[in-house]
Amino acid sequence: MMKDTVSDMRKHIWRDDTVSVNRVTDEAEQRADKKVQQLQEQFQQEVGRLLSRQSSTDARVAQIGDEIKNLVGRAINESRRAETEAREETLRENIVNIIKNSRRGSATLVQIGNRLADKYPGTDIVDELFKMAHEDIVTWHGAPSELSPDNQIRLVQK
Repeated sequence: MMKDTVSDMRKHIWRDDTVSVNRVTDEAEQRADKKVQQLQEQFQQEVGRLLSRQSSTDARVAQIGDEIKNLVGRAINESRRAETEAREETLRENIVNIIKNSRRGSATLVQIGNRLADKYPGTDIVDELFKMAHEDIVTWHGAPSELSPDNQIRLVQK
């Protein structure tokens, strides 16, 4: 009977983790898709603007070709940035939710890291916590430039 109970508990835990991972991935993808869609709209508007200025001279066509190359390069860089921003925003929301849902209203770096380890590298988690502290979203006792594994990280009351 004990073995069945433990087995049922494991199934429940594993299922919840899978749902959580899928939900986080879906949120990040949705944000990235939205940002990329906005970039595509801007790209289309700029290409339309460039083509409307087109004249029949070869020099002008070459100039427009160069402008389009620059535009494509910028679009690629912007889409990369959009993907990174979406991932960072999702990480930030996950950190806030972990702290909000904790019993004490705070969580340690170890607790946050353990909850997000399968989704994000530890360095990304720490970097985001420092950004959030700099923006007065979270705080902990001690120096703001140092974060130990046992610091209780809390949301700043606004």
